[in-house]
Amino acid sequence: MINSVYITEYIKNVNPNIKTVFALSVILSCVIFKEPLGCIFAMSVMWALIIKNCRLSRHLICHIVLWPVLFIAFSSFMVAFDITNYKGEIFSFKIINSYFLTVNAQGAKKAIRLFFTSAASLSSMYFLSFTTPVNDVVYVLKTIKCPKEITELFMLIYRFIFIVLNMAHSIITAQNCRMAQRTFKTRINAMALMLSSVFVLSYNKSLFMYNAMLSRCYSGDINFLNEKYDNNRKHVLFAVVVVLVIVLISALERVF
Repeated sequence: MINSVYITEYIKNVNPNIKTVFALSVILSCVIFKEPLGCIFAMSVMWALIIKNCRLSRHLICHIVLWPVLFIAFSSFMVAFDITNYKGEIFSFKIINSYFLTVNAQGAKKAIRLFFTSAASLSSMYFLSFTTPVNDVVYVLKTIKCPKEITELFMLIYRFIFIVLNMAHSIITAQNCRMAQRTFKTRINAMALMLSSVFVLSYNKSLFMYNAMLSRCYSGDINFLNEKYDNNRKHVLFAVVVVLVIVLISALERVF
């Protein structure tokens, strides 16, 4: 789904190294300071860039954001609770004898910080995912001198994810047409048959791909074609300014 998102030429031609360092710097600044206002500013910038440079429908945004945000919210909510032998400042519930399930001001503050830090980091990763195609990610891996075995495995695994998903979807559709989901027992059998079929088909696909590579003079190295990227200093300046503003807001919030 994310792989099929339309990206404007402007953001696509930006050097992927700049986008990667920018996203990681925003994540690092949010994780170090953990201040809500700084994280909110980071989320606003990231989603403004995503909406401006990617054609995303409201349905797609809700679909990809809903479950991660709910998971982060539930996890942060549970962090606020503590088991103590005294009543809490905000909430108290007696469990047994003299022990209470409590929520204190410190725990609530910790939960709020955790939520906004996680949400800002998630927004930065979505920015990198939406605006950086997989070929650009390979370019970044080659730039940082990542071993070629890891780069090639990354590219092949990424390619096979969609192949396996398409095969599984086709098999499940065929099983539904034959009413293979009628009872719990038939569902288990259908799932087992689907998994075994996907394993065999994916193995055959890998053999076909290897034979196709051999027919094209494969000698052990997979060569990737890189595009010409725009190394405009404005992009670097924008990234530096955003990170500095996040750091400044977080520092002022911590002081005051």
